[in-house]
Amino acid sequence: MHELRDRDSILEIEKASIDHLTPLSLLSRYYGITPSGFLVAEIDGLVVGYVVGIIGTIRWKGEGYILAIAVDPSYRKKGIGTVLMTNIINRLKSRGAKRVYLEVKASNSAAQYFYSKLGFKEIGVEKGHYPDGEDALVMRRLPGE
Repeated sequence: MHELRDRDSILEIEKASIDHLTPLSLLSRYYGITPSGFLVAEIDGLVVGYVVGIIGTIRWKGEGYILAIAVDPSYRKKGIGTVLMTNIINRLKSRGAKRVYLEVKASNSAAQYFYSKLGFKEIGVEKGHYPDGEDALVMRRLPGE
């Protein structure tokens, strides 16, 4: 989200990918908090995906935390999500994170499979985590995984 045009593209990817839209104001706040943790993937100048990762300050203090990731549906299954995740994990590790956490909808088996291929393992459940009341699976990736 290094340029204004990225915000609109990211919002469009959100609309096409996620059933509970992250408000643009929150995405902008994420970027303001950690610009180096907000990565976009571009193909021929078109934003096709993004990921946001931070070093936790309260809940996952000193640990990496993936806040959001999405890839434009027409660009999925092309390795873009893997590249985004690999890059954000490496950035978080370079900033001192020993572990990286994320949450995923309990019903989103495709995302769970994707994260498990990247070395994430389920470590718990957060009941009613999402706005629609669905549970979230908490996943963690340890060093070397």
